[in-house]
Amino acid sequence: MKRPIALCPLLVVCCEGPSPATDASFVEDGPAYPQGDPCQRESPGDDTDACGRGGGAFGRWIAGPAYEYTSDQARLREAAWTDSRGTDRRDHWHQLGNDRVLATASNDGVIQLLGQERGATWYNRLDPDGDNHGGGWSYLREGASVWATAYALRPEGARTRRVFGLGYVESMTEHQGLRVVRRTRAPEGDYPGLVTDIEVTNLRGVPRSIEHYEYWDVNRHQLVFQPVRTAGFGANGDRARDALNARFTQSVRWDASSQVLRSTMTHLPMDNTPPEDAIAAEDHYPRDVFLASLVGRVSEVYTDQARFFGRGPLARPPGAVELRAGELLTNAPARGQPACLVQRTDLRLGPFERARLRVLYGYVRVGADPEIPARWRGPEVEESAQDAGFTLLGRSAYLRREGRWHSYYLRSASAWVDYYQTHVIAQGGAYLFSHGFDGAPRDQALFSMPLSWIDPARARELLTFVMEMTRAETGAIAYSYHGHGVLENAQIHTAPSDLDLYLLLGLAEYLSVTGDRAFLEARVPFHPRGAAPPASAGGDRVLDHARLAFRHLVDTVGLGEHGLVRVGTGDWNDGITLVYGPAGRERTVPVGESHANTAMGAFVLPLAAAALESSDGALAAAMRAYGERLRDALRRSWSGRWYPRAWLRDETNAPRLVGADDGFLWLETQPWALLADAPDREGREALLGAITSRLDDPSPIGAMIQEPVPGNEEIAQVWPAVTGILTWAYARGRPDLAWRAVERNSLFARAEAYPAVWSGIWSGPDGVHGARAQRPGLPWSSVATPMIDFPVMNSNLHAMALLGMLRAVGVEPSGDGLRVRVSPSSGPAGFETRLWRVEARRDGARTRVVVHGRRTLRGPVAVTVVVPEGYRLAEDTSPCSDFGEAVGAAEVSPDGATARLRFSPGTAPETLGPREGWAVGCVTLAMR
Repeated sequence: MKRPIALCPLLVVCCEGPSPATDASFVEDGPAYPQGDPCQRESPGDDTDACGRGGGAFGRWIAGPAYEYTSDQARLREAAWTDSRGTDRRDHWHQLGNDRVLATASNDGVIQLLGQERGATWYNRLDPDGDNHGGGWSYLREGASVWATAYALRPEGARTRRVFGLGYVESMTEHQGLRVVRRTRAPEGDYPGLVTDIEVTNLRGVPRSIEHYEYWDVNRHQLVFQPVRTAGFGANGDRARDALNARFTQSVRWDASSQVLRSTMTHLPMDNTPPEDAIAAEDHYPRDVFLASLVGRVSEVYTDQARFFGRGPLARPPGAVELRAGELLTNAPARGQPACLVQRTDLRLGPFERARLRVLYGYVRVGADPEIPARWRGPEVEESAQDAGFTLLGRSAYLRREGRWHSYYLRSASAWVDYYQTHVIAQGGAYLFSHGFDGAPRDQALFSMPLSWIDPARARELLTFVMEMTRAETGAIAYSYHGHGVLENAQIHTAPSDLDLYLLLGLAEYLSVTGDRAFLEARVPFHPRGAAPPASAGGDRVLDHARLAFRHLVDTVGLGEHGLVRVGTGDWNDGITLVYGPAGRERTVPVGESHANTAMGAFVLPLAAAALESSDGALAAAMRAYGERLRDALRRSWSGRWYPRAWLRDETNAPRLVGADDGFLWLETQPWALLADAPDREGREALLGAITSRLDDPSPIGAMIQEPVPGNEEIAQVWPAVTGILTWAYARGRPDLAWRAVERNSLFARAEAYPAVWSGIWSGPDGVHGARAQRPGLPWSSVATPMIDFPVMNSNLHAMALLGMLRAVGVEPSGDGLRVRVSPSSGPAGFETRLWRVEARRDGARTRVVVHGRRTLRGPVAVTVVVPEGYRLAEDTSPCSDFGEAVGAAEVSPDGATARLRFSPGTAPETLGPREGWAVGCVTLAMR
């Protein structure tokens, strides 16, 4: 929800009205600045672990939740980090985002905006060597004095504050009796821009004349795909990307009536410019970049970057030092991106008066109107914090905070892709922001799983997008995408063997959580658009895509000589076929087998069969039979302590069993094997013991994917995409281990274990070095992929943390609905999302499982409550209507092992308030 608020509550000191000479919006109150309570608790019983700890070396968490960055990175030794080029860096950044755009907000005060409509593109990329400075800050001029609000450019002796919040970044700079508060937010919804509210307060008792300069750069930098980006390769790649702008000229125009300053790129005449709707790696139709003044009348504009900055220092550019007339850049060669967007507003501030300005920085199609909502031009300031979509009930305060934080980070990684006409969730990290491509469909499918609970519409779009990445010619799901409709195998993944299984897994979760059976009849085109579906699909419905994925798994991926799923060019582990080098890979690809994919298939296929049973019984039966076949093959490979990893070939073409009992333990196979119920009871205990003692116990931040034996320490890393599945497996029978996994995989645990590693405190990469490595907690990197160059904003970390919380609470998909496994002994816990609220209320020897379902479900959903060991179903005499309309009595199974509640859709979504439209069902458990 949004509500009009003041940007910060101020103590009323002076009641003088605004000077009539100013065009800014004023409020008549005096100075104060809220510092926030870092130890604010949600209830009197909260513990204190949400405050004072978990912020690492750079700041602290405060109420919101938000991260207050308190250190001076230029002086703090721990702030330094080194990228693949050997550069000593101290910039740390936070993600801003909505349904359309992503942006980074750094501790230096720089904000950079990125969109993905026709390929990932920075619109104001920071490049100091190219005289492009990003922007997102103010210059203040008073007489001969000029100073900047960006932290890296702050004047000596200035008081400052920086806060990273849900959907916003806020800074305060106080100098020479002036206070400037800037709050930049990604407005909720599908808008391609950022809104910044600026308040300039006169802290002195005399009137003052101030010139305020709002500075944003223009530096279009399309992240065209480049397969190798480490060190010098990345530097050369950046230059090649910048050179793409040489095809254009750049001009800026000013519309005084709308107060919009707009930069346009005009293509030079070329014979090989592709049509706008053609598949293309490079974008020949760049967006216009604009800066609009929404509150406050602009006095002058400046658009020639060279003239504005001249040879002066960045902190005191001549364009702000010398009060002069502005200019509009016209038909300048666009290489080097010579334009900037600067708006000057002249302010007259009475004693203790405050002026309010608001600007909008964004991009729009050439010739299109920015379509600025009228309310943004009003004096009210909208709430910046976005609805996180996930609330954890009970447990530690820091986990409740992180539930909201992870939900925001996952949802705000969204982008719109023109070719597919859909939203996606960027995997991010070095894949997108360095290589310039994104994927893989396995990750998109994983992201759809928690999103099915917190944002079902986005989950549906993600699954649709994965299906649209299916090649009509081969029936194979492509590994990644980039540019305008380009599918990419990343040079090494012509035949990954796991993507079909991930699509079926994500689809099963979505159908189970939402009840959206109609989705199976939705039409989804194959790639390229307009191509006829493969014959084996039978059509282009979602159900046809599911059928094709299964047939591709069976007929194309196939089984090896041991009855295991073939590994192809790789399973979840992109490098698994390279264990014995390039020569071994060449021999492995045709015949290698993956125990991990086999275990995954043994679990996923019966789950998908249950989800598809009512729509295609024959397909469901085939899936179950194949899943059982895989389970049997997996069971035959049991070593007595764990399952192997893969059958590979070495450079001599000799078969090698990797991860056998005489080797070391690999994690990737084990969680799927546990979920598939492959080991018997004795084997299950042995396997859990091996995982915890060899991989989990030695690591303070979650289980390592390989056992850190001598010589293997650097590869024994922690990857949330695997540890999240392990949390799920733990939750099946060991909820204590599940909650320990949630806690150890938390941002809090990373900050406590490695307080000097900034990429892990509020975001992070998809994998980090384990406890036995030389640099524990730091991102992994390879010759091709320098994860260290962009070590945050990878959505795996956030998505899998949410999935782990959901599973630890005890909920999972059953195919035809939900299964709830509450453990009364693990203490009170529950969650609430847009569709579901599940909680366990303990009262002595009895535990009441309360399930609330939103009437906005797209179809009926059955919720099966499993009776835990040591408990029985109790006669329930208390009412079950404390949070909505009761769904009726539970259907108890003949053996008393489960109780089933049935939820059905009801009132249309648009008619419901935030606490309306719920149905509720209850099951009471009593100790035996």
